[in-house]
Amino acid sequence: MLDRARRAVNAARARIGLRPLVWAVVLATLALALDFVPLYDVLGYDFAFAMGLAAALAGVDIGQGVIARARRVRAGAETASGTGPVGPGPLAPRGAELARAFGEACLLAAGTLVIPLLLSLANAGRIRNCNFAAGLGFFLLLPVATVLYAAPAGVLAGLVAPAPRRGRALAFAIPLLSILWTLLRLYRDPPVFAFDPFGGYFPGPIYDEALRPPLSLLLFRVANLVWIGTAVVVALAAAGGGLDPRRWCRGARAGAIPLLAASIALYALGGRLGFHLGHADLERALDRTLVTDHFVIHTATSAKTRTELALTAEDLEFRYQQLRETFGVEPRLPITVWDFPSAEVKKALVGAGETLYAKPWTREMFVQEHFPSTRLRHEMAHVFAGTFGDPFFGVALAWRGPLPHPVLAMGLVEGVAEAATAADPSGDATIHQEARSEERRVGKECRSR
Repeated sequence: MLDRARRAVNAARARIGLRPLVWAVVLATLALALDFVPLYDVLGYDFAFAMGLAAALAGVDIGQGVIARARRVRAGAETASGTGPVGPGPLAPRGAELARAFGEACLLAAGTLVIPLLLSLANAGRIRNCNFAAGLGFFLLLPVATVLYAAPAGVLAGLVAPAPRRGRALAFAIPLLSILWTLLRLYRDPPVFAFDPFGGYFPGPIYDEALRPPLSLLLFRVANLVWIGTAVVVALAAAGGGLDPRRWCRGARAGAIPLLAASIALYALGGRLGFHLGHADLERALDRTLVTDHFVIHTATSAKTRTELALTAEDLEFRYQQLRETFGVEPRLPITVWDFPSAEVKKALVGAGETLYAKPWTREMFVQEHFPSTRLRHEMAHVFAGTFGDPFFGVALAWRGPLPHPVLAMGLVEGVAEAATAADPSGDATIHQEARSEERRVGKECRSR
């Protein structure tokens, strides 16, 4: 039995290489472990997101392994025929051979996800799945779509860096750098959600567990296919012709031009398609701007009358004066307020619906409020607290450990804002008054027994 299994493994290794087998075991082990972790134990967003991150590394490694193996096979054939390679190493595959390498990389990388999917489906006999359709949708749009992008990227890395170790290092660097760039955009741009070809889709820190694949994710994955397809066609056209487009294959060059134009157009339209919104996109949606002494307020023209907007501005200035007296400090000005017409519009544009939030490090507030508001002071308090918070995020964040890592003190983050609104003169009872009232109520109940 063991000999038969060993022969099967050796045969598979000789046919497809070692890396797909190793990654198949790694991803299957990860899926099995996730089947016993709450939220990840059902076929849904969380499971697909975690598998997608691991699949990104698997995809680029398998892709680079395919092209490295193709080089070795080509070198062996050239040596056997006595027409050894000209130069320091074996020539890369070209034409149909290179196209087959791209296809093989995609098939092998996608194949590593079969067992994880089956394990998650089988786990449904133990843990009830609420929505199989949404779960399968996320699995296709996250790990499967990721490997279809990552595997060709790994092949391209192998083409750029022929040396096996450098090629593999470059392949692993591509998804890591891409995710770092996406995290930088998440830090800098208004939305709390993020899309990345390798990292997949992050819906934000606050989302419904019954999450379904949004249309923007589908559009993003279509854009990913166009982008990686463009790179593949350019590589096929340039194979053997170098960087001079005049020496490229005529047919591939003709296909590369419209794909390149489509890639540029999709990237430029990222904000309108909902997967890469910047400040300019928000200014387009919230097209009315009011500047006061301390604020730049953006709102939609049809959302508020001039009187309502003036009341909102006065309310903000009033809250500012209150917090200045409370904290004894002032943030760097101006504070930008994005005032959305509704929670639904806010959810579509920045990823948080009913929840108001602030970014202290950019001194921005994201609200949907009408005068009089009981929540503006809380969010503005976060911006004020940013003057003495962590220098990168403006919150209660400590860097600890021999390998410094951030530790967020969420109690302090929200506690400061709650304390700053404890005496909110909005007509409501303060938290201290509510606590005293509850003490009196409980005391009366105890005495009446």
